[in-house]
Amino acid sequence: MPHCYDKEGNPHFDLTPAKAKKAGLYFSVTEIQKIESAPGLEMWKQNSMIAEAFNNPAKMDEPLKDFQRRVKNAIYGDDSASNLGTRIHDGIESVLLGEKTIKQINIDLVPFVTPAVNYFNEKGFKLEECEKVVVNQEEGYAGTADIIAHTKGGQPFILDWKSTKKIPSTPYPGQPEQISAYACAQWGQQALNNHEVWGANAYISTTEFDDEGMAKFRVHSYKPSKLEECYETFKIVNALWRIRNKYDPRS
Repeated sequence: MPHCYDKEGNPHFDLTPAKAKKAGLYFSVTEIQKIESAPGLEMWKQNSMIAEAFNNPAKMDEPLKDFQRRVKNAIYGDDSASNLGTRIHDGIESVLLGEKTIKQINIDLVPFVTPAVNYFNEKGFKLEECEKVVVNQEEGYAGTADIIAHTKGGQPFILDWKSTKKIPSTPYPGQPEQISAYACAQWGQQALNNHEVWGANAYISTTEFDDEGMAKFRVHSYKPSKLEECYETFKIVNALWRIRNKYDPRS
């Protein structure tokens, strides 16, 4: 089911696309971005499927559906991977909000939460909200931003945590645009045009650790001029999505 929101920012994740459209809901930024082609990702999927099927062929009398499920699980993992990502996000949030200390969260989360919290505190960010639903009625989209904050110098700042097996050397396609879309929904396009807003993706590895046992961690920051540029790109993607889906929640 797609992630959708109403104009007040209430989530609706249990409706089919047809029912969401009938209700006039706003689709999430990430749902809209799915219309973009990702040739590198598709090639990785194909090659991974072929390699896994070659190295672990179907067992004797194994039904095709079971074989397909086994290959997919080997490549993408099961629900435990996504559950870990959710738990990491929740752990970071509970510490930043002052609900718990690092010592009070589950011990298995400490290696992942610690680098993120240390980064946030060392930068001197002032937290405003966690898991903030942002809605852009002018462009007809919504989404949930992990962190709404201000920099040490007082500038608006938006951040998204990304739990991933391997930390990318550069942001994945679409991620800077996602940040820019959230930033515009929160502070308005004029703030982006005036170069007032900073953004970042913070990557937390779930499989790689440093010598002290902490998860490897990297931040890709986006200058205000970059966010302005990325938002113009997102608006094009959003317009294409409306055309292809024959749906405009603004009308």
